[in-house]
Order: sequence, then C-alpha cells, then structure tokens
Amino acid sequence: MPTMRLHVSVGDDATDEWRSAAIVDPDEPSTHGLGTITWNSQVTIPSGEELVLGAVYAEANRSLNIVVSHNGKQLLNMSGFKLKPTTYDPTALFLTPGGLHVQVMVGI
Repeated sequence: MPTMRLHVSVGDDATDEWRSAAIVDPDEPSTHGLGTITWNSQVTIPSGEELVLGAVYAEANRSLNIVVSHNGKQLLNMSGFKLKPTTYDPTALFLTPGGLHVQVMVGI
C-alpha cells in the first residue's frame, strides 16, 4: 500500500479554494506500536501561526484520531473511521485564532 500522509490545507480567500500548506510523512516507527500509523509535526501556516499536529490511524478497525493545538491550546480533537485506507475521510475543518480556515486529513 502507498504511504498514507497527513495533509494540511488552508483556505485561499482570493480564489475560494483550498491550497496545500503541508504534507507530513508518518513517524517511523509508529509512536503507538504495531498496527498503527502515527504523525507528529509542527507546521507554520501562511498566517504565521504554528500548529502542532498529531494523528493516529489503527489499521485493525480503520479508526483515525486527529489533534491540533496552537500555543498550548487544543483547537481540534476529532475521531472517526475511514471508509478505506486510501480515502481522505474523515476531513477536519476549523478556524484558527488568527482567522484562517484550515483543513486536515489523512490519505494516500
């Protein structure tokens, strides 16, 4: 199977479209053990805000948890299930304290 990655996109007010802000490769090895894939990263988005991203995917039941924080405060903690490992569901959307729309998802 191709590598699953954590994708971060930001809303572009000028075009009303999403544009990629970061693509994060998984941790090697996973920080949660066998049968999981994890991502831990810090990303600076175009507004200058630094987001701390964490995610874990469990291969056994296709569950996914995504956590995003900024300046020590949690902005998002979302859990769900992927239809297939190759899809980009679920997708998390949120507004940063600086007012930027951000989309976070895991997929191939």
